[in-house]
Amino acid sequence: MVDMHSPIHDMYPTSFSVDMNGKKMPWEAVVLIDFVDAERIRDAMRPRLQQLSSDEQRRNSRGTNMAYSYTPISVEDDAENAPQYLAPCNLKFPPIRPLKCKGVIYILPSLKAKGGRAELELVSGLIRGASTRAKMLSGFPSLFTVRHNAQLAFNGTEVFGSPSRDESMQIELLPNAPVETGSAEGIAHELLNGKRTSDAYRPRRLFVAWPYLRDAVLVGVSDISGTYTMDARGTNIIFLEHGGAGERQVWTRRYMEAVHQAKKTQAVITPDNCKVLLHVLHLRGLEMFPDGSLVRDYGFPASGGADPSRPWAGLGMWSEAGVQSYPASLVLTDLSGAWVNNPRFAEHEAVPLDQAFAIKDRAFFLGRTPLYGSPGKVIGHAYDDAGCAV
Repeated sequence: MVDMHSPIHDMYPTSFSVDMNGKKMPWEAVVLIDFVDAERIRDAMRPRLQQLSSDEQRRNSRGTNMAYSYTPISVEDDAENAPQYLAPCNLKFPPIRPLKCKGVIYILPSLKAKGGRAELELVSGLIRGASTRAKMLSGFPSLFTVRHNAQLAFNGTEVFGSPSRDESMQIELLPNAPVETGSAEGIAHELLNGKRTSDAYRPRRLFVAWPYLRDAVLVGVSDISGTYTMDARGTNIIFLEHGGAGERQVWTRRYMEAVHQAKKTQAVITPDNCKVLLHVLHLRGLEMFPDGSLVRDYGFPASGGADPSRPWAGLGMWSEAGVQSYPASLVLTDLSGAWVNNPRFAEHEAVPLDQAFAIKDRAFFLGRTPLYGSPGKVIGHAYDDAGCAV
């Protein structure tokens, strides 16, 4: 590579140009040299291979896979008999004892099915029935869930934390259902009226952070004039006006940061005709009720018995409660798509105890005791107190 008379010397220049492309350090730059020609390298190396020793040729060939594991020093290889490496120059460091390891040949797993009846088939690409495009589940990005236009543009999209100087594919969202409503008041009256059960209020479910479509529920709608939210009982929509120019400036900064975040990290341009933020709680998981039913948990507190003139949790408590804000254009309210029916977070009614915890099922104990996280096996049921013996 460095010999001036080498036939491949031109492929390894000592000086070359680099493209920083927004990077700050020289080692992060893109090196502007041609790709190497593998055939020329093989031709140049062929006469040299004959000069290798037998050990060098063995190292240069494909060998077997090895798996190495630590093996402690045996009793007979105690401190007196095991070799030690002493520190040079009488430095006051303890002697180093050699580590013992065991190496065994590792055989890659076979494609044969269990019992050796047939070989498994390698599938190239997606398997049959895989969800794609608009059928993707929530959490998986897809461009096919919202109407949009796309074009190449110099928009400074961030790549590895630095704005790109090249063109990036820019996505311009077209008005969707929330944005078409036009105003925060209209969106609030359309979306804040959630579902009431006999004893609780359940806020409207929607999907945020397009194109990822994270599952969430709506707790408030705001614009530069104020915030719309439900009262503490979940019965009426109330409007809380921003208290002066200071709060309006804070809201404007929050809105611009949300729009700028979408533009710089995802190259998404949001419609400018509806400057509205939707405040949501993200899905946290599934909660099992005492009767055994599973319900999606968004961290929304139970309502009832509170002062109906006060907003849910108080606006000052929203940040502590985990409320996140998104531009209305990045929110999808359509509940008819495939992203709604995520089997990982499907709600269902209570099932009989012997079906939920069948005999011999393996489980982990999650009670607040020293046994938290301990594995176990179901060995019986106690129906008198809905218990399960493990």
